[in-house]
Amino acid sequence: VPVFVAPAQVPADIAAARLLEQATFGPTAADIALVKALGATAWINQQIAMAATPIVPGDAGSVDPVRQRWFVAMATAPDQLRQRMIFALSQIMVVSSDKNPYANEITPWLKTLDKHAFGKFGDLLREMTINPAMGKYLALGHSKAPSPNEDFAREVMQLFTIGLYQLNMDGSFKLDGAGKRIPTYNQTTISEMARALSGWGFANSYEDMSAPLVARESYHDKGAKTIVRGIQLPAGQTAQQDMNAVMNA
Repeated sequence: VPVFVAPAQVPADIAAARLLEQATFGPTAADIALVKALGATAWINQQIAMAATPIVPGDAGSVDPVRQRWFVAMATAPDQLRQRMIFALSQIMVVSSDKNPYANEITPWLKTLDKHAFGKFGDLLREMTINPAMGKYLALGHSKAPSPNEDFAREVMQLFTIGLYQLNMDGSFKLDGAGKRIPTYNQTTISEMARALSGWGFANSYEDMSAPLVARESYHDKGAKTIVRGIQLPAGQTAQQDMNAVMNA
């Protein structure tokens, strides 16, 4: 009976392939050779410096062409690290074509992910908060006092940032005296965060996707609030001041 002998694996090839499995949508022989020639740090710097694959603006038609171009970019574009970052961030700051079914209702979201793929998380969070595509999906663009919508206020904590439970530095859950996980927020926090984020609307017309959300002071809750981490916001602040406090928190 023939004995199967696996081909010899070169450690440098394995290391390069592992990096590419994390940083691209799959290693190729050419990319493995490039990583080995440049080294991991130089390859990453080269990727960061590479021109971004353009995101073609979508119109009011079907989202399918935008989706198809995005998938092709993930599979074939040279700026693979950027494409991988866009995809990773899209799984955290989620917008769905179930609610945003048109190309122009998805494109602003993709452009923001692309713009901040290698940037600071705080800048991404701030721009995504007033992104019109997100403004429709999580309804911040329709959030008005005295009964502000709570969707974005909830998801900015649960999905975008701190998560449901407090964590130790190693990622394990913090536990109380009874051995139970410690929540990072509760329903009262969600309601207070929604009040702090009230008063933002679409720029020029109903669900306008051409510009970021703008402050509508007449719809902003001007009362005092206690937001996440127990931070107290004084009464009388503008929508922008309260927004800044929420983003900082």
